[in-house]
Amino acid sequence: MGIPTARRRQAPDIVDMGFLKLVAVALLLLGVIFGLMQPAGSIGLGRAGAMLFWTLHAVAAIPCIAAAVWLLARLRISLSPWAFVLVSGIIAAVGLSLAALGLEVLFGIQDNDPGDVAVLQSWGFTGLWLDEFGGLAPPFVLAWVLINLPRLTRLGTSPSAPLAAAEPEPEPEPGVSVPSGGLLDQLPEALGTDVVLLTSDLHYLHVHTPRGRTMLLYSLSDAESELVGRGIRVHRSHWVADRHVRGLRRKGSHLVCQLTGQLEAPVSRRRQAEVVARYGRDTRYHPPA
Repeated sequence: MGIPTARRRQAPDIVDMGFLKLVAVALLLLGVIFGLMQPAGSIGLGRAGAMLFWTLHAVAAIPCIAAAVWLLARLRISLSPWAFVLVSGIIAAVGLSLAALGLEVLFGIQDNDPGDVAVLQSWGFTGLWLDEFGGLAPPFVLAWVLINLPRLTRLGTSPSAPLAAAEPEPEPEPGVSVPSGGLLDQLPEALGTDVVLLTSDLHYLHVHTPRGRTMLLYSLSDAESELVGRGIRVHRSHWVADRHVRGLRRKGSHLVCQLTGQLEAPVSRRRQAEVVARYGRDTRYHPPA
């Protein structure tokens, strides 16, 4: 069966979706739990109303988190992983507090809360928003940190077992330079700099080399820019190095890029034509001398 080369329109690669799906599931579970508990903010809505109210809070939080991570990554501010998570959580809480005010109006909660009415009369909308932000931000940021905790504790760990017998590190190609202080400088020395595969989980990046793998707090878009000329992005969440591509094959209805060390990377439909043209259909890719 031939490999289709037709391009299909898809959403722009603004935020990688892997880790965001986990975040969405976690937040929706929190929304369901809040709905069952019916805290003070949803008293009077009944069990079904409270479930809907808090689930909509969780739904609203997902784009707020995605936007906060995207904005912080674009600003390129030097932050430690823990600081990045905290600051992105605070930024997301700004948007979520506005969405929460809208939900309270939609469900008529403010009309039944004398405290909200008093704040609105005394301080206007700004005071009401600050009051909402002050109550929402601490638990929301704490939940965001807890969701990130497993990944934060794995950052900077020792490389895993090697993928295969390590190949010689590539010589720098003419005209191809990598910025100092970038991705390659952050890799553990034991891993080397011969990158095979990059896979993103929102603001985290899994880096594979022939000597093993590690995880960094890094943007796939930034890494792709730094490694231009060494490989291409074959999927919104996956980048592969030219010299480690061994061929293309079908896996069900999808196209897969086979790499060194038996690694594989899925190829998105919108990138199939470019990938097939670059690496061929079924033959091992031989980079130019």
